[in-house]
Amino acid sequence: MKSVVVFLMALGLSCMQIFGQESIKKDTIKLGAGLKKDVGGKFLSINPSTDRVKIKDHEVNQEIQSDSPVDFDFRQERPFYIPTYYVNPSPMFMGDYNAFGQFSPYFYGRGMQTTIPGIGRVNQMMFIYQREINDFLDIYVGVNAAKYTFPYSVGQSFGVSGGMTLHPADDFHLTVFGAYSPDNRYNLNRTYYGATVGYDFTNRFGVEVGVQRYYDVRQGWKTAPMVVPSYKFRKFKLGIDVGGLFYEAVRITETDLPVLTCSGVKFADTGLCNICIGARPGKAVIVKDTHDILSSGISEESIEKFADFVEKNLPTQGNMRGSAGYRSHLAGVLTKRALININK
Repeated sequence: MKSVVVFLMALGLSCMQIFGQESIKKDTIKLGAGLKKDVGGKFLSINPSTDRVKIKDHEVNQEIQSDSPVDFDFRQERPFYIPTYYVNPSPMFMGDYNAFGQFSPYFYGRGMQTTIPGIGRVNQMMFIYQREINDFLDIYVGVNAAKYTFPYSVGQSFGVSGGMTLHPADDFHLTVFGAYSPDNRYNLNRTYYGATVGYDFTNRFGVEVGVQRYYDVRQGWKTAPMVVPSYKFRKFKLGIDVGGLFYEAVRITETDLPVLTCSGVKFADTGLCNICIGARPGKAVIVKDTHDILSSGISEESIEKFADFVEKNLPTQGNMRGSAGYRSHLAGVLTKRALININK
């Protein structure tokens, strides 16, 4: 029994060795002169003897001898394919991309897909016409479209944009810009306008400062500063607007500690008006009309006089939120606004 098993194992190993050493002496698949193969999504003509095929910048040498084993020799000058757009490698964002390119001397295009985890997906596309008219004037005009796919909302948004840059000097320029979108449901295509002043400190580094107004679908029109440092590389210029970050860091919101508070009241029986001002800093105080400035009624003249009286006589102090002088000036401004609202 053992001899039979040994014989079968030896026979199997010999068969495997014979198969491993077998070579194809003749190409049994004939390639006609007009036959075409699909290589990398492109149809290429194949010559059965010697064919040199170019795929963009990649050269492939293929030699076939009819009476010898088939031998393919691939020589690559560079990798076959490198994506020209950014792809997020995470499976959560499968299919996301960001592509930008120039397809004519003055026309540029951009397309992207962005997945917002837990919310949905946004596809955006933009075409831009940008041209240098002369040494003093540059213009650009663009159209864009966005498609959003959310669980309970699917739709599109379209917009147009444009701008103009003047170069009164080699290192100094002025820019005006704007954009409009009739349907700005999720702030995908914003409506905005603004202007900047730029200065190039060197051939590569420059800064632009300015202001812009934009429409927010939740809060209406808002104003924000613009500070755009930029660096010019060999083929493109990169600039990042950090003005919004600075503005959000220093601006006062509804939940911040107040610099000053003000309220006013008018008594129906006597017609007298009192102003209460707090956060001076200190306890709130009531400023009474001891000089009868408002006794003859609330008018533009009496409002100006009483606001000036409050600004000059209200005791204030300074701290990190504002100086004493600023609080005194603010007290007069808020008193004027309070009296105008009371008079309405």
